[in-house]
Amino acid sequence: ITFDKMYENASAELTQPTANQSLIRVTSLAGEVREYTISFIKRSRAMDDASLCAVTIEGKLIDGFRPDQYEYLIYVESGLTTPVIEAIPTSENATAEITQASVRLMTATIEVVSGDGAKTNTYTIHIAKNIALGKNSKCSTSYSSTASRKAFDNDINTYWGASNGTAEEWVFVDLESVSDVYKIVVKENLSGSLDYYDTIKYSDDGNTWTSLPATMSIIDQQPLGGNTLYTIEYTHEPFRARFVRLSGSKPAKLRVQEFEVYGISEPVISSNTYLKEVKLSGGRSFAEFDKYTTNYTISLSATEEIPLITEAIPEDAEASVSIKQATAGDLKAEITVTAANGISKRVYTITYIKAVSPLENANLASLTLSFGSLTPE
Repeated sequence: ITFDKMYENASAELTQPTANQSLIRVTSLAGEVREYTISFIKRSRAMDDASLCAVTIEGKLIDGFRPDQYEYLIYVESGLTTPVIEAIPTSENATAEITQASVRLMTATIEVVSGDGAKTNTYTIHIAKNIALGKNSKCSTSYSSTASRKAFDNDINTYWGASNGTAEEWVFVDLESVSDVYKIVVKENLSGSLDYYDTIKYSDDGNTWTSLPATMSIIDQQPLGGNTLYTIEYTHEPFRARFVRLSGSKPAKLRVQEFEVYGISEPVISSNTYLKEVKLSGGRSFAEFDKYTTNYTISLSATEEIPLITEAIPEDAEASVSIKQATAGDLKAEITVTAANGISKRVYTITYIKAVSPLENANLASLTLSFGSLTPE
């Protein structure tokens, strides 16, 4: 392995070289250290091997991966929606087909078939993400503009703060469905040292709460706004709940920058029937489109062709869309959006009003009688 430093004054060394991995440690003149890991994967050409030698998530190797272990639980950073899984078969002759995780089903599968087609192995990757992010929440009290939702926005510069300093101040999140919870991380901003830990409770209905036995540990601390931001990890047995609550354990004004709940939610089948965008042929603008408005009228000159709907994009990627185009005999186009639940529907209608060409106009402009009156039939 050869490498070049970005800055001449930095020092770099190749350490821990093994048959499978090497580490390059770079130290800046100011003492900052960055480590680069290079992993080596030796593949075979065996025809009867249906195993994997490596799996990556967002380009990073899964720690502790073994070819003979077929199920994994992986944590991804808060804010990451659907991480990309990649896999490398042990044999160059084997094939691997990956079914990526989706927004609603955070489980990926990798099916490996040996070169001779006789063996198949399936690896399952369960992905636990911060399922509290952006969800509805409530709190006991709130100081000034520090709404409870700011503890679930993945923004370290905002926070929920309790207005009172009494014990049992609380904030909870609604995960929207009963979910499997594997890890909880709380980030609190304190003016002094952390000499206590707040408690976690969970519930299925938001009324009856169960205390969570957990081991708490500070995994990071850094200055923030003149205080110290403590990152606290709660280690516990997995549990299932829809609501998760953080409760103060002693009289103090809680100040929670982030309340992260890592788990896997049960798939929620959406009833969303809104369109996000509609495109018309000929580059015609449809700037007046609004997802909440379902009926539109578009005027055309006598010489303009009736536009086609070239694309109708649903707000929910799992919704389906069908389009009925307008014709010369029927100047009404319809876009029907069917939600992922297969039940909810919404119909958007575009009616075209086409001016009549003078060459096609056989109408009388006026009719006058010398005497008597006209009576329409």
